[in-house]
Amino acid sequence: MPDYTAYLTDIQEVSISESALNDKLFELKKLLERLSRELTSGESVQFPNLFSRLVFLAQQHRIPNRLEWQLQHLRVRTKEIREKNEELVEAEYRQHERALINFLELLSGNKTNSDEGLTLSPQPIGKERTLRVQVQAVDNEKAEIRCLSEKHPGTEVTVRCDALSGPVDHFWEGAQLNLIDFTVDKNGRLLPKLIVLEPDYLIDASAIAECFHDYCVTPMHYFRNKFETPENRSYLLLGNLANFFLDELIFAQQPDEVSFDETFLKSFRQSPFEYTSCRDIAADEDFRDFMRKARTQFENIKRVITEDFPRRGINLHQCTLEPSFFSERYGFQGRLDLLHINKKAYEIVELKSGKLPYPAYDTGKIALNHEVQTGVYRLMTESVFDVPSRRVEAAILYSSGSIPGTNLRFAAGFQQLEKEIINVRNLIIANEHAIINGNNQTVAQLFQALYDTTGTAQKSATFYTQRIEQFKSVLQQCTPMELSYFYRYIRFVSQELYLQKTGDVEYESPAGVASLWNSDFTERAEALDVLYGLSIESIDDSGNDMKIVFRRNHAGNDVVNFREGEICIVYPRQDEQDTVLNRQILKGALAAISREFVEVRFRNKQRNRTFFNENPLWAIEHDALDTSYNSMYKSLFDFLNAEKQQRDLLLGLRAPQAPAIPENKLPYPESIIRKAMAAEDYFLIIGPPGTGKTSIFARRLIEEFYAKENGNMLVLAYTNRAVDELCEAINAAFGCKDENSCNYIRVGSELSCAEAYQDRLLQNISEKASNRESLRTTIRKTRIVVSTLASING
Repeated sequence: MPDYTAYLTDIQEVSISESALNDKLFELKKLLERLSRELTSGESVQFPNLFSRLVFLAQQHRIPNRLEWQLQHLRVRTKEIREKNEELVEAEYRQHERALINFLELLSGNKTNSDEGLTLSPQPIGKERTLRVQVQAVDNEKAEIRCLSEKHPGTEVTVRCDALSGPVDHFWEGAQLNLIDFTVDKNGRLLPKLIVLEPDYLIDASAIAECFHDYCVTPMHYFRNKFETPENRSYLLLGNLANFFLDELIFAQQPDEVSFDETFLKSFRQSPFEYTSCRDIAADEDFRDFMRKARTQFENIKRVITEDFPRRGINLHQCTLEPSFFSERYGFQGRLDLLHINKKAYEIVELKSGKLPYPAYDTGKIALNHEVQTGVYRLMTESVFDVPSRRVEAAILYSSGSIPGTNLRFAAGFQQLEKEIINVRNLIIANEHAIINGNNQTVAQLFQALYDTTGTAQKSATFYTQRIEQFKSVLQQCTPMELSYFYRYIRFVSQELYLQKTGDVEYESPAGVASLWNSDFTERAEALDVLYGLSIESIDDSGNDMKIVFRRNHAGNDVVNFREGEICIVYPRQDEQDTVLNRQILKGALAAISREFVEVRFRNKQRNRTFFNENPLWAIEHDALDTSYNSMYKSLFDFLNAEKQQRDLLLGLRAPQAPAIPENKLPYPESIIRKAMAAEDYFLIIGPPGTGKTSIFARRLIEEFYAKENGNMLVLAYTNRAVDELCEAINAAFGCKDENSCNYIRVGSELSCAEAYQDRLLQNISEKASNRESLRTTIRKTRIVVSTLASING
């Protein structure tokens, strides 16, 4: 239970301090947030923001409506004052202070007049494009939802859902909604064009697109794709290669002079593992056939860029490669292949390298999933740049088409498709909510729902039915304990992913991706999680990637919580109005940081310098990726596919085997090393930081295993910093002084690898290989491979 007396003391100290009234209000809001987190710390439900916590606490503690309004108003006014740079007056500050004191007195059981000193009332709803609300009750029969407005404290609204695509029974009490472009009927009920469920949980645009196929449209595709591991097939490699062609041709000063041979070789050297390990192209004849297909794709893309783009008015100097966006309005995130911006329009180009949509003779045909993907990109572009839909155009570039003038296909936007997209997204969110708040039976029911999709799929889609049957057979051969383990860990991973996305944790400092818009910038800066007031010192795109050096100009931002090697988000920020929701963002890795400069490395080079020249000031914030969680889902499914004895070992049903070793009373740490070397299944060495896990044990075990001369080693860690330390241990173990004396391969990219170990990166080793076979030989002879778990999983 919170110490209410301590909170009252804190309020008194704020009150008598000599701080400005604005700063005092900010401190009150911090106290309210801390108190709310403490009061909800034991709850099983999730709270994406302070608004939702206060609504929950008001219901749980039966807070009078008027007091709840005032607490919400304190929250809203803090944000307004920061954004509008207003000056608070004494009388209003005292009202907010009185509201917080009344709240504490009510919680402590003391009698209080909740109306004392409070004069504010609920605010009316005006004309707004987006209104954030929290669900209070759902009426399935009337297709209505009763909600509280986040922006307008104390204002309750009734939302009509009868005109929307899909039912309302997947909404729940406490859910957050965005009401998009609503009107008000004669009875005062809101009628939105779109309702977005839990908008802080951003779904990737490409992931939602894969829920739409001509043979079957269902949110269960999203669920299934979590567990299926993509095959290392030549068509996927060709798709990545086509995108590389696009990037190189757009960046080139003279695209018509770029040659296929040089570009292909450059791609090979950057992705050597993919080219040498893909079985589809292992044989020389298959590889030559792959080269022919790649050359065709290259020539088609080159023709589109040099001929079709100019005809459409697309200026290469105004194109941005792979810009990233967050859209909290619609609940999406994504990275476009190409965005062209001029004063009249925003033009999206998405590259697809697969077969032309059926029938191939229909030169205007666009596959349904591609149409959906561009539809999501349209919504994101509209929301980020705040432009009407008529100013956003989208096209698919089908690079396999060889008929000039037919590669670029216009993707029209229409409202019915947008409704279907949002409806499927909402169903995905409802499934995630069910997993997080349900039990193992809930997960089992979702798998059954996946199996049932074969009944609604087109009868001609036998390949889909076979895929689902194969999926089903894996679970059917499992024991009840294995299924229980599988289901429980799915729930755990889903919960962790939700926390990463929405940031609902008990930390006082902002956390989670959604904190980038749900928390105040000042709060994140005070938590040392922002680099701001940066100016561009230099841009270097002479290598394989782009490096930008920023000058640190703000004296109050000298101490920050950033480390070299971390992934980050970079965006223009001239004032409080610039956020990650209304600006294009760049995703990179922090290469170096000093008191004066910050260097960030980006995968994509940009020919278009307008974006950088127009924005003098920049900010850097922490990024988080879904990839590690996606790998966990796939690893869980791989566990079910493993041999029975391996599953028993991992479940603890079979003890790990180790032959008896003589008691020679070896000194530490050799006694531990001997036991580890004798283990047949696995051996755990556990210890806190600084106990020598890497510098002593990892180094010695690598030495011992390497001395056996009959096996290879895969050395893994979760972070790039830890992998750097492992590389250092290997260098120390074998006395590596230069690149020729070190016999290990590092899997990863230069973006996240310390400079001292970049010569051991596979792509840099591949540059010394004369051909594909010589590279294969080098890989086979190299017995140590070092990587992060994310990099080795692809």
